[in-house]
Amino acid sequence: MRPFCFQHWWFGRWPLTWAVSLSYMAFVLLLSTLEEHANKFGVVGPQACAECHIDEHTVWKASSHHEGSKTLSRSVQAKTIASALGIRRIKGDSRCTTCHFTMQESGSGQLRPTTGVSCESCHGAAQGWVAVHADFGPEASNALEENAAHRQARLRNCERQGMVRLSSIYDMASNCYGCHSIDDPEIIEAGGHPSGAGFELVSWSQGEIRHNFLHSEPRENKEASADWRALAFVVGRGLEVEYALKALEKASGASLEGANRRLAAAVGDMVQIAQLVETPALKDLVTQMKGVNAQANAPTQVSSKRVSGLVRRIEEELRELDLSSIFELLPDPADYRGSRSR
Repeated sequence: MRPFCFQHWWFGRWPLTWAVSLSYMAFVLLLSTLEEHANKFGVVGPQACAECHIDEHTVWKASSHHEGSKTLSRSVQAKTIASALGIRRIKGDSRCTTCHFTMQESGSGQLRPTTGVSCESCHGAAQGWVAVHADFGPEASNALEENAAHRQARLRNCERQGMVRLSSIYDMASNCYGCHSIDDPEIIEAGGHPSGAGFELVSWSQGEIRHNFLHSEPRENKEASADWRALAFVVGRGLEVEYALKALEKASGASLEGANRRLAAAVGDMVQIAQLVETPALKDLVTQMKGVNAQANAPTQVSSKRVSGLVRRIEEELRELDLSSIFELLPDPADYRGSRSR
């Protein structure tokens, strides 16, 4: 079932009265204004998504991703880390803003944090695809009426324009790991910032940030299917191997020890998965990771780039298989992170 969009529902059921025309003009004006103020990275802000994805926006507003923009600067832990790193203003330093905020260009041309982690932090800067994403074709007034061929073409076009979708769990989850996994030894050692060890894709994605309304009727924020969670679990553990290697490529001192522990745990998970389900890429990854012994500032025998390619292949191969054997490894819902608002 496609997402409900009030505007297209309205157009599909009432004549184009002056009220509807004004509503449509307001939407066009909103997109125009957002595009005008988009920064050089093409970020338009969550308002453009909220126009149709009302339920998803409501979940986001109640999440730590959104609330963090209000609380981070007042956090004792954040202040301690900033002081140790010589950061005078958290909202003015890229070491903080890159992951904790959504940055947009202000009227003066300066990049500034406008909200916390938001839609485009995960789905990619939307300036190039937001209008395409909302175009359901000449014969449809809403997503429910869009024909299958047009939908497929529309989504492919969105991806070409930079939209990150769950058609690739790897691409989406890479955005998660890019911030939840810290590979800068100075931030970890001098600043005392958590390294991100312990981040697990299923338990975090199915917790308070879950906004799985798209394929449910009535509109319910349902837990993802067991098959999807199994696939996401494997991809996530593969990404943990990749990002532990990235940390090792820069590590020194205490951060080296921590990155080695992360790598050993993630490789252990992949070995266990390989005992339950077999694919060529999974076997290749496990074989290559055996005996890896990382040292400070020295290249490992297997590069993170090599692992990245293998994890992509693992996802593709697993999509064709029965994954029920992996269900026993999935985190318990009681361990999902945060409290969902809906």
